[in-house]
Amino acid sequence: MMRPLSWFVSAGLAFGALVTAGGPANQLCQPKLLTQLRDAYPHLSPDGTRIVFQSNRTGNFEISTTKPDGSDVKQLTFHPAVDGTPKWSPNGEKIVFASERDGNSEIYVMNADGSGVTRLTNHPGDDSHPSWSPDGTRIIFNSARATPDLSVDWAQQWHEIFSVKLDGSDLRQHTHCR
Repeated sequence: MMRPLSWFVSAGLAFGALVTAGGPANQLCQPKLLTQLRDAYPHLSPDGTRIVFQSNRTGNFEISTTKPDGSDVKQLTFHPAVDGTPKWSPNGEKIVFASERDGNSEIYVMNADGSGVTRLTNHPGDDSHPSWSPDGTRIIFNSARATPDLSVDWAQQWHEIFSVKLDGSDLRQHTHCR
């Protein structure tokens, strides 16, 4: 005897839980891709009027914004490389994000309208997942730059926390896990 299939959707994937007579309760079925569209890493603006997020709606991951009700989607970046993990500055005037536009993941900042894109980091190690300091004067990010041999698998690299000023100067390493 089969019981009803319950569904939930996350990041464009549908997941189902199917319970069969005599089978384990809440056994998860294999995820089924419903769409190729992926919107991810949402971040609400400080004034609550916009959400910045990464999306592959154009076939490539770009940075976009929308109103909280999902209307008025505006694409901010237009580059063939992957742009992602955006965050609003505390005052809402800028957006920081990671991009592979220079061959490896680096940290960039731009104005909230998508203009004035500036690279802040330039290192062969993976710089990613940026965030803002509470006062908006520094960008905090994850980096593999402390790895002695960057040719090893990504999972074997040393991922540390760094920060940098908005002009790319004053690089600081905050963790030393190795």
